Amino acid sequence: KLTFIIGFLFFLFALLKMAIDTRCYTDQLITVNLPKTPLFILYILLLLVCLWGAKKGWEAIASIAIMLLPYILIALTLLYLLLFKEIHFNRIFPLFGFGFKNITENSFHFSSMYADAFLIAMMYPFVKNHKTYTRGLIGSLTFTVLLVALLLLLYNLVFDYRSIDKITYPFNEAIRFVSIGKTITNIETFFLTFWLLGIFVKFTIYLYLVCKLFGFVFSIEEFEH
Repeated sequence: KLTFIIGFLFFLFALLKMAIDTRCYTDQLITVNLPKTPLFILYILLLLVCLWGAKKGWEAIASIAIMLLPYILIALTLLYLLLFKEIHFNRIFPLFGFGFKNITENSFHFSSMYADAFLIAMMYPFVKNHKTYTRGLIGSLTFTVLLVALLLLLYNLVFDYRSIDKITYPFNEAIRFVSIGKTITNIETFFLTFWLLGIFVKFTIYLYLVCKLFGFVFSIEEFEH
């Protein structure tokens, strides 16, 4: 009974997290890129793509993620290079803003990405060995934290920290500044494409793990259906 209660609470947490995150990203698409598209239609399309990917299984999802990762990193590197002319390094100072204590206290409000590590832990029984799991988990978590930190640094250097507080979607605003010379402008669609691919992979993994949790809690072996 205790196992069922813990598993069920974990399932509700994962389901709620996915529901909130998918709604946030859908709102972002409507607000910035597709203002005339109904929320219901966009949300259904997102879930259908994720359903199609999740039905392929864990190995297929992992293969797609590994295949897309280099292209997403190339796109982010290109974004950094193209935005370099908009950067003002003085905006990074003072490094600790209002103080180290203030940063430490507020950092707990932005630690939701670490919850993904607990979700991925469900796949531990299917990993080759403990060393492979720990190396993959710590390596990917470190890489993700550094990547997000670099993106936040870029937003701070481009917009300044006071402006960031008023910008709801800094990534979508940042890609609007991008241009190649004076002739090739409005290339935000290029970066938006990779952003969407990353979202599809992310929520495909979420959906797979939520269904796996559902199957575990209610003893359903063929949980993919």
